[in-house]
Amino acid sequence: MARIDVKLPHHSYPIIVEDSSYSQLKNFIKTQKVIVVADSNVWKFLEQSFLSHLTDFDVEVLIQQAGEENKNLETIKKHYAVLADKKLERKTTLVALGGGVVGDSAGFVAATFLRGLPFIQCPTSLLSMVDASVGGKVGVNLEHGKNLVGAFYQPEAVLINPEVLQSLPKEEFISGMAECVKHAIIRDKDLFYWTKENTEGILKLESSLIEELISRNVQIKANIVEQDEKEQNIRALLNLGHTYAHALESVLGYGKISHGQAVSLGLVAASSLSKLLGNEDISKEVIELLELIGLPTKYNIPEVKLLIEKMYSDKKVSSGKLRFIVPQSIGAAEVVFVQDEQKIAQSLEVLRA
Repeated sequence: MARIDVKLPHHSYPIIVEDSSYSQLKNFIKTQKVIVVADSNVWKFLEQSFLSHLTDFDVEVLIQQAGEENKNLETIKKHYAVLADKKLERKTTLVALGGGVVGDSAGFVAATFLRGLPFIQCPTSLLSMVDASVGGKVGVNLEHGKNLVGAFYQPEAVLINPEVLQSLPKEEFISGMAECVKHAIIRDKDLFYWTKENTEGILKLESSLIEELISRNVQIKANIVEQDEKEQNIRALLNLGHTYAHALESVLGYGKISHGQAVSLGLVAASSLSKLLGNEDISKEVIELLELIGLPTKYNIPEVKLLIEKMYSDKKVSSGKLRFIVPQSIGAAEVVFVQDEQKIAQSLEVLRA
């Protein structure tokens, strides 16, 4: 078992990585009434085993249809309507069971319904385990862009059960690896090369490697969140590749490309931009690792002009300049603001299949 504590000025909570972590649910639920928001695909596999840990509580289950295309205000409104009909009290505990889409959506409901309900994250995809469930970012997409409506709202606990990854489709697991590569690039050179050395065993879901992979990535994100909970400075580094990724997801249409695939392409483009801005060229090593994992480094991308226009509607724009995170080397990154659209276009063109 691994336990990482996130210590914030107003609220601290544990992240527990253990195959039996769901058995600890009762330790973090302080109310009789529990609302579980569950991913429709995940619930098919975990319904009985998950509910077995909640027999002492009055449980209602809300099923959220799987898919990024359902991470929107319509879904949130449906959840609100059910919760309002149940006449819930403010201390009712909400539990999110699913990947990043469900975690973000349920977390946003918890942050806003009755001005705040306690909630617990039980992430079931690799991407949500190492990234989306940690740090308190919750929210939904608009047609105008990704995660434009949201809040910073911390959970009571994050319970990670690596065993559930055995039932995750392989392509989804591979997709989640993009966030692991991202963490290594921005903060941990040793993790980058450890991941490369152990890729074969990781893709075979060898339990000891998976627990180490999750724990090391969670620790990186937790350390950054502790220093900058609301993204005033260094937390922005966690967006490496995401300015590109969010534009691709939005222009292509949510669900056409997975978030992890989009992040993988974003990491390649960000490495290219970094080289154009005069930093060390790490593109070859980044591409080599991503391809070893099975992530895309080339894609039939939309017109570059459309992607750049979409970037300007991103929440990361400042004074008309686009904000990017670029790697300075393996294990270090920086925030840059770029006005030179030609360089941005060049960095996108390297992705074209």
